[in-house]
Amino acid sequence: MKSKTSFFSLTLYINDLKKHGWFGIIYTLFLFFVMPLYILLNGFSENYSSYYISNILEFDTSIINFTLLLLPVLVAIILFRYLQVVKAYTTVHSYPYTRIQIFNSHILAGMTLLIAPLLINTLLLMGLSVIVNSPHHLKYIEWLLQSTLISTTVFVISSFIGVVVGISFWHFVFSYIFMLLPYGIYIMAVTYLEQLVFGFTYQNMIRDYSFLSPLLLEVQDIRYYITCLVYCIVFYGFALYLYNRRNLENASKIISIKHLNGVFKYGVTFCFMLLGGIIYNFRNNGTLTNFTIGAIIGTVIGYFASEMLLQKRWRVFNKYKGLVVYAIVMGLVLLGIRFDITGFEKRIPKVDDIEYVSLCTDADYKIINSEVDKSYKTEENIIAISNLHSKIVSDRNLGNNHISINYYLKNGKKILRYYRVDTTYDTYLAPIYQSYESRYNHYGLLRKNEEDIHNVVIEPDFLNNTVIKNPSDLNMFIHLIKKDIINESYNSIKLSNGIASLRFNGTDNQGKNFTVNAELKLSYEKSIQWLKDKGYYKDIVMQPEDVVKIAVVTEDDYYMNSYTEGTFFNTAQDDILYIEDKGQIKEILDNQSYNYNTHFREIIIYVKHDKTTLQYIQVYVHKDKVPQFITDFIRERKIN
Repeated sequence: MKSKTSFFSLTLYINDLKKHGWFGIIYTLFLFFVMPLYILLNGFSENYSSYYISNILEFDTSIINFTLLLLPVLVAIILFRYLQVVKAYTTVHSYPYTRIQIFNSHILAGMTLLIAPLLINTLLLMGLSVIVNSPHHLKYIEWLLQSTLISTTVFVISSFIGVVVGISFWHFVFSYIFMLLPYGIYIMAVTYLEQLVFGFTYQNMIRDYSFLSPLLLEVQDIRYYITCLVYCIVFYGFALYLYNRRNLENASKIISIKHLNGVFKYGVTFCFMLLGGIIYNFRNNGTLTNFTIGAIIGTVIGYFASEMLLQKRWRVFNKYKGLVVYAIVMGLVLLGIRFDITGFEKRIPKVDDIEYVSLCTDADYKIINSEVDKSYKTEENIIAISNLHSKIVSDRNLGNNHISINYYLKNGKKILRYYRVDTTYDTYLAPIYQSYESRYNHYGLLRKNEEDIHNVVIEPDFLNNTVIKNPSDLNMFIHLIKKDIINESYNSIKLSNGIASLRFNGTDNQGKNFTVNAELKLSYEKSIQWLKDKGYYKDIVMQPEDVVKIAVVTEDDYYMNSYTEGTFFNTAQDDILYIEDKGQIKEILDNQSYNYNTHFREIIIYVKHDKTTLQYIQVYVHKDKVPQFITDFIRERKIN
């Protein structure tokens, strides 16, 4: 009579638990010491215990996270160690059990050793949460489920590696390499393509890449559970399939599945190629040539290193035919990418197919507003952006200015491009940023009604805040600021010569409070003049009567000598010009620059805010506006 078949053996399962049960006991005790016992030893303080328990639930305890990622790999190595020893391999497979039964018995035993300690300590924590009246006791089931999922995922993947690899040391190493490999390849491929393909950005590929590695998964939503389950199912299936086809003669080889030798060899070669290109590129002032040189060096190292591991000897340099074939194939692929056989670099959608465009440049980061909308929907701006894109593609004038163009098409598709270009395209950007649509999108103040704003707080860098809340003054100031914003030039946006931050506070028609941020700039002539006429300006910008003394030093000397506040004012320095004359102080203040990217001289100032307080600050003077008496002092110093 035929015996009933089953997918696992209870006898083998119990034997595994008896043989390796010590691991589960140690794991249980370890979790007890770092979780329940830790709370007990620190008393039943409700606040402290709740805080510590909360950290555990949020996976903020690094030592617990470390064990959740380390111990599953160790369990897999222990349970599948026999596969790397010929005698043990022969003995286990001589038992009257099928390979499916043997493999599944080990998997179930490993999951028991990992999950039982989690379950026991979760029950203890739930008991303690009741004692300390913690609000988190209902979340322990969720924590247990999440910990179980990540432990099981890592264990199943490591078991798959244990089937493929024939040496325990490499079983441990390759487990983590394999779990990080997809993420590493993604990062390296993106870096390489950004060098190779004009206009390519990482957004052209997968944006949320955390699922590429179970070690990087974030506990956020249902995607976490789905991703872990997919990993478990896929790699369990692969492991079981390969286990049934594993041969005894390959038990002690680094790759025990003969058909996977090629995958291993060329996979290592490919990774070393990308890694070599990136490292050499970063160390040699990144150019495509340096990237290619590094990739060639990495390819050679990776190919022969993998051959040495597979052959277990270093004399493998006669095995170069595979390297030649790989080089030809990769060369053709890279040439195809470089010469844009897919038309990626020149692909610009038709205006009629575009729903809207998102444009982002360095100028966007000069606009102080937390509610910036970078999308353009008017036909005029869509055409202007498309023309800008065409010009960039045809000219390819590289530089340090960032331009990101994202097309959102009517068919639901997206075309994303990113460029680093020079300033020759400012003539194309100016009309876009000077359009009313751009101003309306970028400046939240333009989207607010004047009657909804209660006050404006003007915040200079070094002086006290000024608040305007008088209704007539407030309405006039808002009106002038809006007018200045609408009329602001593109060059003014790029310079960002703000002398103070503006914070408009109000309440909308639904009764919700809001705050809109903006910037008071020197180019806002109407607003500046009004502030001067109303007497607010003197409290916003530093006045000569506020300054006790100025110390002037060249920028080079400032950084070379590492000057400090005490150096300037507590000791006399021959290379420092001290100024107390109010007329000269006024000239310096009148010519100071609020654009820190164009300063030429470092001006160190002591500011007197009241009778007792002195404040040390730094201001900047544009290279074209340095007062003559400072220029004379610097020239005299150089002569002497």
